[in-house]
Amino acid sequence: EGCERTISGGTITGNRADQIAGGGYGFGGGIENHGTMTITGGTITGNTAGQFGGGIHNEGTLTMTGGTIADNTAGTYGGAIYSNSTVSISGATLSGNTAQTGGGAICTEGTLTLDGVTISGNNAQNGGGIYLFGTGTVQLQGTTLNIQDKPVVGDLYLTEYSFVTLTAALTTGASIGLNAQKVDQTHLTLNYPNYHAGTDPQSFFTSNNPAYVISLRPAGVEG
Repeated sequence: EGCERTISGGTITGNRADQIAGGGYGFGGGIENHGTMTITGGTITGNTAGQFGGGIHNEGTLTMTGGTIADNTAGTYGGAIYSNSTVSISGATLSGNTAQTGGGAICTEGTLTLDGVTISGNNAQNGGGIYLFGTGTVQLQGTTLNIQDKPVVGDLYLTEYSFVTLTAALTTGASIGLNAQKVDQTHLTLNYPNYHAGTDPQSFFTSNNPAYVISLRPAGVEG
């Protein structure tokens, strides 16, 4: 705990973190991080966690550049990654991961920053791509959350009072299926017009539930 680790290339596969009666929490099938971890390239695939984080369970600071997290499974949340702290991912692909409850690819209670990341073909009951807990935040830059995630408009699932913050323009043609626990909340922070002034948020964010109004957060409303 509190240590620094760097992983460059390679493959982490076929590992399990099972939930065992009387002991064993079932966190982090492939990696359990409580310190500062940097991952560059490589593949994390085919790992299983009984509860959180089929590929990675993060309680520290995780930075990932490039690489693939694919075909991992979590018994509850975060098929690829579960985090209650800080995660930054750029130029990576998260695909084919499964969580039984929420966040087929990622479930976060902390801060998540995505830059040029492809998230597609993941599966969960809520938030096939990303599931935000509580005060969790996601910052998107040039990111594609492919509509193939399941459920079909479940790429990004927001629990009550969770919001989306853009840190740069979204990629042209990006399509993000959005759903929310609280149907009358707004979903995007006020900096959206900094990058897409005059463009309706529904050009990027879609939902097949008319009760979920995709709009900007009013000034003065805290996230």
